[in-house]
Amino acid sequence: MDIALSMDAVNQLEKRFGQQVRYLGQWNTDGVFAYVSIPIAALDKAAAEVNDPALTEAVSDLKSDTDRATAMVEMIERFGPDLIGRMVSAYRDQSVWREQSSAPPVVLSTAW
Repeated sequence: MDIALSMDAVNQLEKRFGQQVRYLGQWNTDGVFAYVSIPIAALDKAAAEVNDPALTEAVSDLKSDTDRATAMVEMIERFGPDLIGRMVSAYRDQSVWREQSSAPPVVLSTAW
């Protein structure tokens, strides 16, 4: 499950927290609407690293919220740069793992 944040939401967060918010997830567009797709797994990992009971509760609430985008923006605004940095790192780790696990197997020739 992913959370989609509109370009407008990301732009507002960028004004407050800097460019790093642009790397929270994969960018997508349908030609008109652009958004970043934030994996819940990256958020879970970042929250575990921050180890703040209030953040853990906020993540749990977000998963059942009908407006996840608004809840995500509020969470980022509340927990700030530390959460953003850990989410970016978790997303990058997850992306590398996906690339490595989806790559075709390497066949080594034993013939000389």
